[in-house]
This record gives sequence, structure tokens and C-alpha cells, in this order.
Amino acid sequence: MHGLHGRIAFLLSIFEGLLNTVHTLTVEELVVAIAPEPPLTAPAHLRAIAEAYPHAAHLSLDEFAEVLYEQNIYRAIDKGGHERPVNRGTLKKI
Repeated sequence: MHGLHGRIAFLLSIFEGLLNTVHTLTVEELVVAIAPEPPLTAPAHLRAIAEAYPHAAHLSLDEFAEVLYEQNIYRAIDKGGHERPVNRGTLKKI
């Protein structure tokens, strides 16, 4: 039982130290301290699709897939090895 009390006391001391540190931070420092890390850079093809979408938001997914194909932004390859517009289901997942 003594070991458990010692561990709890240790964890409480760490928590109190963190709490005291938080109270001494400015709001800006606190935001920086708890802000999530920036996301990793998205793959180039996803960035290209995202850039193309605002210009084609009025199109159906099939039509948008055709635009991506024609502008050589994103293409699928069928079983025969030929390039073709990506399936709308695949595009929807992106």
C-alpha cells in the first residue's frame, strides 16, 4: 500500500507543477502549448484535386472525374493498363 501512496503523491506533485506552470503562462503561450501540431503536407495529387474542385463544384462527380482526367490531374488505370477517369465512388472517398 505504501508504494501506491508514493506513486500517487509523485503524480500529484507532477500535476501541481504543471498546474503552476499553466497559471504563469499568457493566453498566447497556453494556446501554443496545447495547439495540435500542424498536419503533414497532403500528397501532391490530393492538393491538385483540392485546387481544382472550387472551379468544378457545380459538376457531378462523374463530370469532375472527367475534368481531372482531361487536365491530367488524377487518373485511374484499368485492368488492361489503360488510363481512364477515376470512378466516382473512389473520387467520393477522396
